[in-house]
Amino acid sequence: YAAGTATNFGFINSTVINSSASTSGIAIYLTTANGVTIKDVCIENYSSSASNGVMSGDGGVIYISTDSGKFEMNNVTLRTDKAFKTSANGGIVYCGGDAITSVSVSNVNFTNVTGKGSDKLGAGMYLGTVSGAASFTNVTFTNTTLTATSGTAKGGALYIKNAKSTVNFNNVNFTDTYVKSGIGGALYVGGDATKRVTLTDVDFTNVNASSDGGAVYIDGDVRSLKFDDVTFTNTSVKSGSGGAVYVNGNATNFEFINSEILNSSASSSGSAIYIETANGVTIKNSTIENYSSSASNGVMSGSGGVIYVGSNTGILNMENVNFVRNNTLQVTGNGGIVYCNGVSKVTLNNVNFTASKITTKNALGGALYLNVVSGDVSFTGVKFVNNTLSGDSTKGGAVYIKSANDVSFTNVNFTDMYSTSNGSALCIEQSRHASFTDVNFVNNILSGANGRGGALYLIPSGDVTFTNVNFTDISLVSANGLGGALFLGHDMESVSMGKVKFDNIEFVNVHADSSNNDGGAFYFRAGSITSFDIDNSKFINTSASRSGGALYYEVLHALNIRNSVFENISSQNGVLMTLVKCPIP
Repeated sequence: YAAGTATNFGFINSTVINSSASTSGIAIYLTTANGVTIKDVCIENYSSSASNGVMSGDGGVIYISTDSGKFEMNNVTLRTDKAFKTSANGGIVYCGGDAITSVSVSNVNFTNVTGKGSDKLGAGMYLGTVSGAASFTNVTFTNTTLTATSGTAKGGALYIKNAKSTVNFNNVNFTDTYVKSGIGGALYVGGDATKRVTLTDVDFTNVNASSDGGAVYIDGDVRSLKFDDVTFTNTSVKSGSGGAVYVNGNATNFEFINSEILNSSASSSGSAIYIETANGVTIKNSTIENYSSSASNGVMSGSGGVIYVGSNTGILNMENVNFVRNNTLQVTGNGGIVYCNGVSKVTLNNVNFTASKITTKNALGGALYLNVVSGDVSFTGVKFVNNTLSGDSTKGGAVYIKSANDVSFTNVNFTDMYSTSNGSALCIEQSRHASFTDVNFVNNILSGANGRGGALYLIPSGDVTFTNVNFTDISLVSANGLGGALFLGHDMESVSMGKVKFDNIEFVNVHADSSNNDGGAFYFRAGSITSFDIDNSKFINTSASRSGGALYYEVLHALNIRNSVFENISSQNGVLMTLVKCPIP
């Protein structure tokens, strides 16, 4: 116990066995320090001497009220055979103050501590304001819990009040940690201008919180937040968002690479990841599997069922990412799997989206929602399987994109899609140029009145190209519907476009057979275009209930069709094509 100022406190090559206290600091108690080093130390069989067996103050084993220098723990054994309970902050270690210059914790195990009071912070460890770098290497937190049933506790294992510089975690394990009433089941990091938080080779297992951030809660702005070789297993929030990770602030550069999230859940948004705002999001070489809703009715109440980005003014980059679920995730908002708003550029490469369902009216993007995309959108090697929108007036059974510049899809598959308004697979509103190469739409169904585009709904203002694109087994089951597989152009005649080119396109078993349907394979309408060419294409077994068994074309410009096949085409008036305003050579 040191009541004065310890300018440089060292506790080295020492052992504390069978010690006890009732308030704080069973082993070490410092009121004021300017640098603390605890190294090569064993503190064993510590306990509370209070009559109820619960420590009443902060820092049950090591307490430092204020440290204005560095704090170092290296090769420290903290072990007790008995359950250790506290009703304050920093159940095992508390290092407070607003001027800790740096923190280094390595080769330390925090085990078996329960924080019982409401609004408590850090069952294992509490750190105040850290002005310099903080690092954690080869550290384990096991069975550290905050169990109060009311209030907002934070950090089931570790709480950092304010990190002003960098925080690094390397080879750190969080196991069986939770917050019963609060946020950050394992880790809470606060700070309004944190430079960088990096987690490398970190595992979170059986970690949960009652509210946001099942495993990790980042509170405040951070310039760089990176997860590399991190595994989350069985992480959840009972009532809230961010089953694994929650960022409450702006992550200027968010990276999630070479990592896994397995069996995560939330009740509102982001069963895996929730980011309030970002200026660049990268998810690469990662798997998110068996995500679910923790809501009592099994339906998530917000948008972004797996990943939610409220606002991203930078790039969204996803590469080699698998979203895998054995049954359907149900969501009530937009973006059944991923929601990203206000993004400047989107690149998806080798990404798989599986099994999502949105059940509410006017929902957008059964798997992916991208809104206000000021730059280009590129999809390469992307697969969408079993994505549906089942409410009334929904758009984009798999993908909804609005306000993009140029969009391109290469080697992309849409299988088993469903929607009730525009584009059972894909809805793109307000883009410039659009290109589709080696794209397959299979078994896509659109129902609901006034539906547009049984598979694809596209409103561009520039050039559109389709090369090696297949529409197979597409159904428009919609009264007054337009375009059995494709709706291209706009309902308003004043909209102008550039060049339209179809090359080696196949429409097979495509039907628009509900009442007053036009354009069995596709429907096109625009105020003006530069050219429209169809080459080397096939229309086989297509039908419309009213006009244009194969196609409906309305624009004051010639339609050029070369080397193409039309077989088994039907419509109410027996017309293969309906051409409105189209000049006849």
